[in-house]
Amino acid sequence: MADEILQGCLLHVRSLCEAASSTHDGFGEGDSAIQLVKLDKTVTLTLEEFMERQRAQCDYGLEQLQSLRNKVVEIVWESCAVSCQIVGRGGGGGGYCQIFLLLWCS
Repeated sequence: MADEILQGCLLHVRSLCEAASSTHDGFGEGDSAIQLVKLDKTVTLTLEEFMERQRAQCDYGLEQLQSLRNKVVEIVWESCAVSCQIVGRGGGGGGYCQIFLLLWCS
């Protein structure tokens, strides 16, 4: 049962990462897409304008990456906590799971 929970967790994290980067075209999917570079081939920019747009896009991309990281940490934390409760009830290393969770998320 605990392995199924962790497997589901990994599949969920994988789907979030694929939506952000899209393994098919590299541009991500809709609002989940995370792009660090923004190019518009229809517009000619000065170097300063280009640099400012890229700086703004990098800042936005960093915010998106931090949000993705927070989601992943929350999903993994919840899955590990449930898994540890299951293992702990079965007489297995429940105490070790709690120590692991405290160390991993601090």
